[in-house]
Amino acid sequence: QVNLQIPVDAAIGEAAVRGERNGETSNTISATVAARAPRVMRLGIGDYGTIVNQDGSFPIPVTPGIASHPAKAGDYLVLYALGLGETVPPVASGAGAPSVEPFARVPIPPKVYFTGGVAGLPAAVDPLFVGLTPGFVGLFQINVQVPQTPPTGSTVSLYLDDGIYRSNTVRLAIE
Repeated sequence: QVNLQIPVDAAIGEAAVRGERNGETSNTISATVAARAPRVMRLGIGDYGTIVNQDGSFPIPVTPGIASHPAKAGDYLVLYALGLGETVPPVASGAGAPSVEPFARVPIPPKVYFTGGVAGLPAAVDPLFVGLTPGFVGLFQINVQVPQTPPTGSTVSLYLDDGIYRSNTVRLAIE
């Protein structure tokens, strides 16, 4: 597995990608570079997202050995994502995001959609903050409040949509 950051100034469109290490080069592959390709990170447990409750636990069904409990209406969550595109102010490729104002915010933030579950209505929520996670390279965070009448259940769906680009769908538990 190779994790990499597409350079901030990469041209939109088709690109050639290859790795280099200790003077050795890999094969070259082609990839398409888009302005944005939002992806909510997965936790590695089923289809649950890398989402954190305000107490530092994960909003998943209670799971032995993992700090976890479902979120509730009105709770604040932090979602972690990749591929949300440029920020204001811009941050250089490979540089950690600023840890003090001005934070690197996404100029056209996506809405957070809560859907599915067994009760409640689908909800589109404007996040409180969408930008690079302070001190990290290329890692975005979305701070959002769970709506007052959210869908509920152990597999509520969540995705991001800015009207042009839609992310993958992940799950969380809301009671």
